[in-house]
Amino acid sequence: MSAPTDPAGESVALEALLLARARLYALFHKLFGAAPDAAAIEALLGEATADAVDEYAEDDETMRGFGRFLSELAAVEGRAALLEAARDEYVRLLVGPGALPAIPWEAPYRTGEPTVFQEGTLAVRAAYRARGVQPKKLQRVPDDHVALECAFMALEARRSLAQLIACDVRALAAGLRAQQSFAVEHMAGWLGEYAKGLRRSATAVLYPQAAEARPRSSPSTRRSWPKRRCGPRRFRRRAKSSKRWERSPDRPRRRCSPPPRRLWRRSSRRVPSASRTTSWRRARVEALSGRVGAAGRSPRLDPSEDG
Repeated sequence: MSAPTDPAGESVALEALLLARARLYALFHKLFGAAPDAAAIEALLGEATADAVDEYAEDDETMRGFGRFLSELAAVEGRAALLEAARDEYVRLLVGPGALPAIPWEAPYRTGEPTVFQEGTLAVRAAYRARGVQPKKLQRVPDDHVALECAFMALEARRSLAQLIACDVRALAAGLRAQQSFAVEHMAGWLGEYAKGLRRSATAVLYPQAAEARPRSSPSTRRSWPKRRCGPRRFRRRAKSSKRWERSPDRPRRRCSPPPRRLWRRSSRRVPSASRTTSWRRARVEALSGRVGAAGRSPRLDPSEDG
């Protein structure tokens, strides 16, 4: 059986995950919220972003592809030409004046009506207010714009990171649940279709790839915990040669308690030792936190600047 890692290792792993989530969503907020500048391109192609993508790439094929795309983009010479192409693509995909290949608001994908400030927009606003934030340009920019939803997730990830450092377990759990709920109820339902719409554009310099890359919302730290199995007190063998169990009719129904340790199924997956995992994760945390830089804030959705 692979023993679970120590709490310190789990804490470092969650810290690295939250740092990566905050950086990626802050970058997506900057890319989809305004025309990119040289600082945004440098942050996107920097080592800190590569580390953040690697944090998700182990379990996500889309993020692995996005990491390869960023590596190829960083190897190309001529950042000025890339910046100009990215700015042109932003105007064509998110501003106009021509027809947009994909609408950057959530509500039209829910109802099929190409209008803004629908009932779904108000649901997103209610989710913001439940967490104590609201957009700075309230009533002027739809709350369900892709950039604002990314800004909300970046802000929530930074809050959870601060709560983790402060050991505020209750607030941390509530924040992680809020992120999971918002990602499932709002972002997951339409960003896939939005990315497909961007793929139908004439060029794919940066934005279609960025729309497809979405960090998962689950705070899983990818540990191999043993599965619960019911012990023999409630079950008896069907036959000596059989490994299958059946319920004993004379035992009352009750919740299945964990079996003795020796009866747990052995895991074939090899998990690194706690000390090795902790040191590797701590190095990743230091690398991410030291270079959070331009992607560290989402100024357009900040609780200190409500209204």
